[in-house]
Amino acid sequence: MIIHDPDLHKAVRVVNGGSLSVLPPHYNKVFNAEMLNINTVYNLVPGIANYYFVGNVLTMHANRLVGANDATVIIYGSSTIDGDYVEGNAFIKLEMAAKSTVVIPNMNLITLAKGLFVNCKTDDNNVYVNLIGYYTEE
Repeated sequence: MIIHDPDLHKAVRVVNGGSLSVLPPHYNKVFNAEMLNINTVYNLVPGIANYYFVGNVLTMHANRLVGANDATVIIYGSSTIDGDYVEGNAFIKLEMAAKSTVVIPNMNLITLAKGLFVNCKTDDNNVYVNLIGYYTEE
């Protein structure tokens, strides 16, 4: 049996023996993008009307083709699928060296508004991004 609290959007399951097991509020989905061209907008997470997106885990890898000046990677919210970066809308903005990997767990970052797309771009080619998260109405 599952017990829901509609006000708090929480749920627990009654398991064998009568114990309570807290359920996750939402299940994660994995979104990814291969940024193979410089200064090109890539859609990472589609926007869904009336929903926020919450990013939980981010992984990025810059392969050996990234140049000596590193790759600036920006992951940001946008009102359109191909919308360019506007200062202040970044989830993450960082530099990546060739053959480097970044893992950011437990982010719990939410888009600034409902229905936003999460896009990404880089100024050097061959950066791979995975974003794990979920959509929520709250």
